[in-house]
Amino acid sequence: MDEATRRAKEEHVTGHTGTSVLELQQVLTVTLLSYALWQAVTKTWHPGRHSMLLEYLCEFATLVLPFLLSVTTEWKSQALVALLLATVFVSCLPVSQHVEKAAKNRPTKSAAQFHLPFLTPVRGCLQVVTIICILAVDFRIFPRRFAKTETFGTSLMDLGVGLFIFSGGVVAGPRLKTTASEPLQKLYKSIKLCAPVMVLGVARMILTKGVNYQEHVTEYGVHWNFFMTLALIPLVITILQLLAPGLSFTTLAVVISVELSNDTGKQVYTILLQNMGLEQYIMDAPRDNIFNMNREGICSFFGYLAIFLFAADIGARLRTYTTYQTVPVALPQILRALLAILTVLSIAFAVSTQILGIQVSRRLANISYVLWVSLSGVFHVSGCALVDLLYVTRAELRTPLLYKAINRNQLAIFLVGNLLTGLVNLSINTLEVSDSTAYAILTVYIFIVGGVALILDHLNLTLKL
Repeated sequence: MDEATRRAKEEHVTGHTGTSVLELQQVLTVTLLSYALWQAVTKTWHPGRHSMLLEYLCEFATLVLPFLLSVTTEWKSQALVALLLATVFVSCLPVSQHVEKAAKNRPTKSAAQFHLPFLTPVRGCLQVVTIICILAVDFRIFPRRFAKTETFGTSLMDLGVGLFIFSGGVVAGPRLKTTASEPLQKLYKSIKLCAPVMVLGVARMILTKGVNYQEHVTEYGVHWNFFMTLALIPLVITILQLLAPGLSFTTLAVVISVELSNDTGKQVYTILLQNMGLEQYIMDAPRDNIFNMNREGICSFFGYLAIFLFAADIGARLRTYTTYQTVPVALPQILRALLAILTVLSIAFAVSTQILGIQVSRRLANISYVLWVSLSGVFHVSGCALVDLLYVTRAELRTPLLYKAINRNQLAIFLVGNLLTGLVNLSINTLEVSDSTAYAILTVYIFIVGGVALILDHLNLTLKL
C-alpha cells in the first residue's frame, strides 16, 4: 500500500468521539428483532427441508442484512419498526406441519439441560456484528460516530470489541468453574490454548508492517493487537485460579476494575508508574521502549480481563438453573436472574459515569467501559433468552444454522474476516468507493465469511485455534 493511501485511511479512523449509549442500544435491538423474525419465519416455513443454500439465504436475509442496513444507512428507526411489524405478522401465521412434528420430538432433559441454546445466537450474532464492522469502517458509507473513539466516548466498534470478549466469557464460564485437573496440567492446557492465538497475533503484526498496512496506533500500540489480548486472557485466568482457588470471578473483576479506576477516575499503575497517573501515561508518554510503544494494549488488557471474568461468572450462574430442569422450563427463572443483574449493572454504570464522573474509555478500558460492555452484554443475552421463551411454547428450541456454524469455529471465522478485510483494503482504495459499491462489497464479503463457516460445519471440521 502506498504511503499516501495508508495515511488517508489512518486519518479516516482517527479522532472520533462516538455516539450516545441509547443509539447503540437501538442497534443491538435491531439484531434481537432480526433473531425474533427468524424464529417467526421458521415457525411457519422450514427452509432447511429444501436445501442448505436456501436455509442460508433465509438466515442471511433475516439475520444479517437488517443489521448491515442499520449501520450503513440512516434507516435504523425504520428498520426497527419494519422488523417489529414483520415479526408480529409472521408470528400470527399458522405453524407448519413440519415444525409441529419437530416439536413433538423436543430434546429430553438429559440432552438439553447442560446447554443454554440462547447463548449460541448471542455469540453468533455478536460475531457477525464484529466481522461486518471491521471492514465497513474503512468505507465512507459507515458513519464515523460508529467508529472506535480516540480516547473517551461510546461507539459501536468500542462496544463490539468488548462484547466479543463478553460472549466468549459467558460461554466459557461453566467450563472454567467445573474443570478439575492438576495445577500443572491445567497450566499446560492453557498454554496450549493460547499459543496458536499468540502466533496469529505475531503473524498479523509482521504482515501488517510488511505490507505497510494502515494502523491506528492509539488503539493497541505499535506492535500489540487484539489477537494478543485474546491469547493472554485464558492464561492469566488459569494463573489467577491457581493463586486464588475458589475466589469468585466477579470479585476478581471488581478488584481489577477498581484498581484501574481509583481516585475518581484517575488511574494509578503503582508498580510500574508509582505516582504517575495511568490515564496521563497512556495519553502522553513517549514511545521510547517496547512497553511504552504498546502501552494501550498492555494496560487495556486488564479491563478486557475484567469483562471476561464478569461474563464467565454470569454464564456459570445461569447454568445452575438447568441442573435439575430443562432449559425451556428454566427460562423464566433465567430471565428473572438476568433482569436482576441488568438492574445492578445499570445502577453501577450510572454511579460510575454520572456521580463519579468517570467517562467511558475503550482506550483505557476503565471501570465505566467494563460496566457499559457488561450491561450491554447482559441486555443482549436477556433479549435472546426472551425470544426463545416466546417461541419455545409453540415449537422446539431452534438455533440458526449460521450461528451454530460460527460458534463451532469462532476464532477461525474471525480470522477469515480479518484476512478478507486486509485483501479488500490492499486491492482497492475504500475511501474512493461509492456507497452502492461499498454496500455490494460488504454484502458479498459477509456472505462469503458466513459461507465458509457453513462449509466447515457441513464438513464436520472444527479448527482448534
